[in-house]
Amino acid sequence: LTLNGEPTTLMKEVKALGGSGVFVVLSFESLTCPVWRTFAGYDLQRGVRPYHTPVLHVYTREAHADDEFPASVPFPIKLAEPLNQHSSAVERAAAATKSKKFLEGRLGAEVSMILDSTDNVLERAYEARPFRWYIIDTTSNKVVYVSGPGPFNVQAKIWDIQAIVRKERHKQMVAQKEADGTVFTLKHPHEWQGKETKHAPFVTISGEKAKIQVGSPVPHGVDLGHYIDFIWAKNQNGAIIATKRIGKVPRNMAKAPVFTFAIPDGTTSITAFSSCNIHGVWSSEPVQL
Repeated sequence: LTLNGEPTTLMKEVKALGGSGVFVVLSFESLTCPVWRTFAGYDLQRGVRPYHTPVLHVYTREAHADDEFPASVPFPIKLAEPLNQHSSAVERAAAATKSKKFLEGRLGAEVSMILDSTDNVLERAYEARPFRWYIIDTTSNKVVYVSGPGPFNVQAKIWDIQAIVRKERHKQMVAQKEADGTVFTLKHPHEWQGKETKHAPFVTISGEKAKIQVGSPVPHGVDLGHYIDFIWAKNQNGAIIATKRIGKVPRNMAKAPVFTFAIPDGTTSITAFSSCNIHGVWSSEPVQL
């Protein structure tokens, strides 16, 4: 249900929220869970914000309803008013509205929230109490991550989620860089004639790992004004199989832009790419495995 009590489905709301992106994080929760209320809900939302990944909050039955299983917690963690288990969709919507306003007040931003039905179909299907997090791939409608049920190891769960959504965000960013302009190569540097040996990426294979270095024999420098911001690799099908963000680094801390990664199963060729903040996107010739 929506907060207004209108019928909907989980996937309909996930698709609508995801838009043109790939991943949506699901957060099953209730206000009476003291861990979710004090930091977990806030930390999750802040943790995925840099990667432009939306979170759909699903309000479920209360984890610690005062008339069922009250949590003995001190002020200021304690709720200001008792909150009993919901006996109707109206009561659940009222509790969810309080929860939404509470979280929005802490974040200073709007959040998206829907309700589980009063027969708790989603809570049972996703084994969601007291709170639990999922990542849904909106292109395949599949779950790509599920956390253990809360309230333990919250930070580790957020790190897991960040690693997945960061990787996807980087794929989106490098794909956009390719689409935005010419891709230069060692043989075809176009207007950057004379820059190619320091900008073209090179691939070397060692066993089950690949290494990409930008520039050969002298690698591209890295400093605050001129740097490689991304290195990535594509397989024989043009799918991105690995990415690494380099970015601006003070000269005295700079290292050569190099990226080593495990070669995914089924890969038969690798093409390397790099993006310079001044001289654009460069690619290697495909390396056959």
